[in-house]
Amino acid sequence: MPIPSHALTLPGNVGHVYSIADGSFVLRTAAGQFLTIDDPAPGFVDALRAPALGIAAEIAAESAREITPETDFAQRLILEARARHDTAAEARWPASRRGVILVGEGLIVDAVAQALRDWGCELTLLPKADALDDDPAFRDAPDKAHDTLLISYADSAVERRAWSTRGQGFTDRLAWLRAYREGEVCFVDPLTVGAHDADAHQVLRRRVAASLSPTALTRWAEIGPRSPVPDTYSRAMVVSRILTVALAWAQQRDDVTVFRRTLWKLVPLTGRATEHPVLGYPQPYGPPRGTV
Repeated sequence: MPIPSHALTLPGNVGHVYSIADGSFVLRTAAGQFLTIDDPAPGFVDALRAPALGIAAEIAAESAREITPETDFAQRLILEARARHDTAAEARWPASRRGVILVGEGLIVDAVAQALRDWGCELTLLPKADALDDDPAFRDAPDKAHDTLLISYADSAVERRAWSTRGQGFTDRLAWLRAYREGEVCFVDPLTVGAHDADAHQVLRRRVAASLSPTALTRWAEIGPRSPVPDTYSRAMVVSRILTVALAWAQQRDDVTVFRRTLWKLVPLTGRATEHPVLGYPQPYGPPRGTV
């Protein structure tokens, strides 16, 4: 059997096949597993190089064409690699939690949206939170289900106002992840999954309470202008944090508990990212915020 001088990429990039020093063959899956190929059919490497082999149905449909042992082996190897690939992709973002509503605009939102699409999420993209009322994914989400994720991003204080006035309406039915920038400084709030988690209003109150300049911070949160276009470092770090928390929620991992009580802050000028504990607390009885 001819020994390939380099790794052969399987159709669909579901894995690679190559030989090692003892002459045996290895399948490296897309997830990075190394599997020894037992008893390979002679000539299967040449069969793997066949352009049409990537589509099993295409081979089966050609009744006039004889399926040789090496072709059959190569086809089964590709199907095995593809099955492992699909299983890993399903575990990455389970189908039961693929409903995602992404609110906001700009480079950070575009990058998050592309990743979610690549992962097979059923994505609804809205420019502003006000559009949620007309969106079926939000309007029809069952109360207390929390199997849909709402990701909100804002570049100005004005965009964040709806987060405080409508927080309870969001958290009753959705898991809610908020990211924003104040000037160049970036924040990702704790993930809100239920009424006991900190909402946007509570996070701001905690920040004010911990600030050395509470009055100045309070006013800044009210009138802060739109942030400039994020640089490459800021964009990469914020997108990474959003996706890390979103994946933990989708996979229902244990560390989602940590993300539910952690405020993440990035100061690009110093290159420093920090995490700060923020716990939710029961709201005192009174009229909803934003009413008279």
